[in-house]
Amino acid sequence: MADIDVESLINGLYSRVVVEIFPISDTSRVTVQNVHWSHTRIFLKLKYVPVANSIQAIEQSHPGLIRGLLGLIVGSPYAKEISLGVGNNKNIAFFLRAAQWDLPEYPQNAVFILKYTKMEQETNLFNKVEVKGKDVFFDNEKQVFK
Repeated sequence: MADIDVESLINGLYSRVVVEIFPISDTSRVTVQNVHWSHTRIFLKLKYVPVANSIQAIEQSHPGLIRGLLGLIVGSPYAKEISLGVGNNKNIAFFLRAAQWDLPEYPQNAVFILKYTKMEQETNLFNKVEVKGKDVFFDNEKQVFK
């Protein structure tokens, strides 16, 4: 039976881990679609295609002025961090979020942090996410979300 070099296996796995940070203001990598008044879909263009089920994501933001002031009064932190459930199609990660701030839109200071394991053999990446009304296109290919 051949010996398995566990150290090389672990180093190989961790060398493919990527952390990407997306400020919502980065319009070249972040696309926002208002699905309806209380739900927003966010699309993030990743540098690589993630290995299936390897994406971990959080959002860092504050909930807006009114809730922020209320948070100061009751002792709740003004800034918050939320874990996100993320789907993807190749190098485009996406998630649907309900508004949890004063206005039914994402706050201008939101930052999304994604950590994933990159799939090195996949090089056919999407370059563009476009929202046209209620439709979403990745490189002019219409996407269907349920």
